[in-house]
Amino acid sequence: MIIEAKNGTYEFDETKQRQQSDVSFFTSFKGIHKETGNPIVVRKLLHESQIPSETHTDAAEQVLTHIHNLHPSIAQILDVCIVNNEVYVIREYIQGISLQQLLFTPDFPQYRNPFLMLHIIKQVLELLEVIHNYGIIHRSICPQHIFIPCNELGEINTLELQIKVVAFEYAQIQGNSLFAFSRTPIMRTYSPPELILKFDMLITTVTDIYSTGVCLYECFSRKPAFDTDNKDLLFHTQVAFPLKKHWNIPKELFAIIQKATHKHVFTKPPSRYSHENLEYALKLACSMRYLQATDMKHDIELYIQHLHNSKKQSLFKKIANFTKR
Repeated sequence: MIIEAKNGTYEFDETKQRQQSDVSFFTSFKGIHKETGNPIVVRKLLHESQIPSETHTDAAEQVLTHIHNLHPSIAQILDVCIVNNEVYVIREYIQGISLQQLLFTPDFPQYRNPFLMLHIIKQVLELLEVIHNYGIIHRSICPQHIFIPCNELGEINTLELQIKVVAFEYAQIQGNSLFAFSRTPIMRTYSPPELILKFDMLITTVTDIYSTGVCLYECFSRKPAFDTDNKDLLFHTQVAFPLKKHWNIPKELFAIIQKATHKHVFTKPPSRYSHENLEYALKLACSMRYLQATDMKHDIELYIQHLHNSKKQSLFKKIANFTKR
């Protein structure tokens, strides 16, 4: 199929759908930019969501095609258009691996060191610092949407690392979604309770910080934060239960994760609470998290310095022990 849009012409094969999550409102296809020959990703809005008007689509296009100018970690969106009553979002193709692949496949053990993991999360927080200042809440921060550029051999340049974050089509800007989704976009494992329980007025900076905290947890545990295949049980766990301490997460780091992902521990199903009591509990829990990405980034930087100091002390101890021989 060929799409002629405002900023270019794109070709892709609709029969070759790329992998998508079970909560996605889009199907994805790999294609090519006809003018440049560069690979691109075409995202097609599913019919369960309301098709926006041409005016609304133009407004979304104005926002999404310029949002990458805010920060180098934002993947560039090239076009947003309606063709044959279908909505398409076209973005650059990123040659790289997702954080999900890095954590949960056996292919990249050489990159799973604490400093690289912390550097990736720090870059996510630097991105959030910027977009939050513009009233933009990403709403779907997760390892699947965080990419680490690499070469054709899967090698990452760790000295010049610049992550790329995708899925800004899910973002909320000044309290409004860019598209009229049929339901609130929810990421399994990574969405906080206020998002799952549809308290839209509580979706703020702390929503993205919660999701980033869960990503940080998985960077060190290297296993899903809430490990169950039962969807209902997973959402119940996301809402009601805090993250469990994992043996591979140092206590100083886990304290940061706990603050980022703070939630109210419900003693009964949320449906058995009044709306007012539920809102109060969720609002109080949100207030206990990092309120700004800057604050969490500061604590991450302190922890990185702590790791460096510990490494130096360990080296000095080894040298001292060696010279005593």
